[in-house]
Amino acid sequence: MDVGALVAASELFTPADIEHAARMAAQTSFERDLEAIGGGAGAHGRLGASTDDYLAAIDRCRPTVTPAMVDEFSADITAHARC
Repeated sequence: MDVGALVAASELFTPADIEHAARMAAQTSFERDLEAIGGGAGAHGRLGASTDDYLAAIDRCRPTVTPAMVDEFSADITAHARC
């Protein structure tokens, strides 16, 4: 796994967003593995989800957090910080 690539691709994701993407990647991998085990056309000797599976799933998901939310949160931290 290329953890750095996964972190970069999921920058605005909440933990729930990451879980959703991981479940999507796992489902894709599971379906491919079933086909490979059965000797189908997709058999390629590798089982399990790859970095590419996770990146593809992340790409199909919309993050909950927006850049505007990050800016608003940062402004709140500054406004409410103790001096």
